[in-house]
Amino acid sequence: QRSAETPESHPIAMDTGGNFIEFAAQYDSRNARLVINVMKCYCSTLGKGKQSKKKVTRIPNLFATVCLLPEYHVKYQTQIHYENSHPQFDEQFTFNDVTLPALAERRIFLAVYNHEGKSQKIVGYCDVPLRQVGATGSLKTFCEELQSAKRSKLVSQTDCNYLSVCLSPK
Repeated sequence: QRSAETPESHPIAMDTGGNFIEFAAQYDSRNARLVINVMKCYCSTLGKGKQSKKKVTRIPNLFATVCLLPEYHVKYQTQIHYENSHPQFDEQFTFNDVTLPALAERRIFLAVYNHEGKSQKIVGYCDVPLRQVGATGSLKTFCEELQSAKRSKLVSQTDCNYLSVCLSPK
């Protein structure tokens, strides 16, 4: 799938030249569920299909994964968007049995990958505390910069274990 999204349509990505993911989250306290809508990705640091004397950079084939930490049970994955460094995913994922007290302790973890044939290379990830979503039932939109997996600062060994599971694309 290809989207008509361009980097110029998002001022943060255009100004910083970084990699960002835009998503929305909404907590439904009556049904104890969390709904995540993975909307768009802006990867300005990836190849644009240019050819230099040294190497050819390819336009990325991006997809995203989303899971909840620290109690990792379910991980969802968007469809792959071929040859698009700014895909518009617009995919919704529901996590059931998320209690109100869990909002203070758990985190949304999103990772973006470049699908390169038989391998998937991580572009970056973001980790957002659920307490930022709130229990009001209103939809909250986030545009988070993707952190490099190479410079991740993990708090505990438990986070290291969950992160290794979450960063594996399948």
